[in-house]
Amino acid sequence: MTTIGIIAKHKPRSEVILNRFILSRGITDISTVSVGSPAPMHSCGVYIIEEPIKGLSEILNGAKGVIITADEFLRTSEPLASEAYIISCSLGTRATVTASSIGDGGFTYCIQREFSDINKTAHPPQEFCVRGNIGAEDIYLYLSAVTALIVCGISADKLTDFTF
Repeated sequence: MTTIGIIAKHKPRSEVILNRFILSRGITDISTVSVGSPAPMHSCGVYIIEEPIKGLSEILNGAKGVIITADEFLRTSEPLASEAYIISCSLGTRATVTASSIGDGGFTYCIQREFSDINKTAHPPQEFCVRGNIGAEDIYLYLSAVTALIVCGISADKLTDFTF
């Protein structure tokens, strides 16, 4: 089982998005946990950093999985003391994953630079449509959630068939 650890100051909104997808698809090998949960964060295979929080490097100390976060959090955060592979999500061109064509019906999810999932499957640069009533203010949450699902081994075709 792969656990996605979600780090946020408040109730993690990406956890709601992920759990809606996981439950609707009957996926039993992926679970989510927030930073306030009793499960140790270092036991997670994938981490989503929703917002920068104080003490982030202590929380992720020794993490070996994949960290998914927005570019600007990396620039404003203290250095991360972990061996984890970092995938950045942003609207900027320097990120690993970006979004374009953001509108009322969803957005285009764009992999700019290849990354691998936990099964060592490579995901080369590509684009696909993510459908749903997704507001521009939530685009980072959906970029992170979709990226976490891909990192956990969910294929892009399963994500394009689903309306968030």
